Amino acid sequence: MKKRIKPSEGLQMLDHGPTVLIGVKNEAESRLNLFAVSWIIPCSAKPPIVVVSVNPKNFSHELIQKTKEFTVNIPTVDLLDKLHFCGTTSGRHIDKVEKLSFTPVGAQVLGTPLIEECIGHLECKVVRSMIIGDHTLIAAEVLAASVSDDLWDGSWCFKVDGARTLHYMGGKRYARVGEVLEAKTLG
Repeated sequence: MKKRIKPSEGLQMLDHGPTVLIGVKNEAESRLNLFAVSWIIPCSAKPPIVVVSVNPKNFSHELIQKTKEFTVNIPTVDLLDKLHFCGTTSGRHIDKVEKLSFTPVGAQVLGTPLIEECIGHLECKVVRSMIIGDHTLIAAEVLAASVSDDLWDGSWCFKVDGARTLHYMGGKRYARVGEVLEAKTLG
């Protein structure tokens, strides 16, 4: 069960820098394509906007430029091998959703489906793209967000310590969130 939250609250699921699965519709073949991204950041709260860095050589870049929308799906350590596959295999000639037995579910506002196995979702509409070096920075407004009930305390607090999200470390290496620490007020 997922709990609906405000799109601006959904940005918290990115604050700790997880590697995510971006979903983008391949309208030509009526299927969902997934790719893994670790270069994603929240950059505005009002309106809620995320920026994702995508290599223009990737098939998914082409799809985002056509559809002007995508979903951000937050996986856990249970999906490590599938996440890595999505980050190292092109969806141009393979249906990753079918191959990996993911469950696409309807989004709140977008036509691009979400991945049920993930603990949280952001539904994003592209507002601007800019080429920076060898990547395109794609800014997108978060129009809707949802998170697993057990990971939201209802007061603007994503329970990152229970989320067990993945963080790309290079090659085949990933880290997961462990201990959450609280800073003391100094002075």
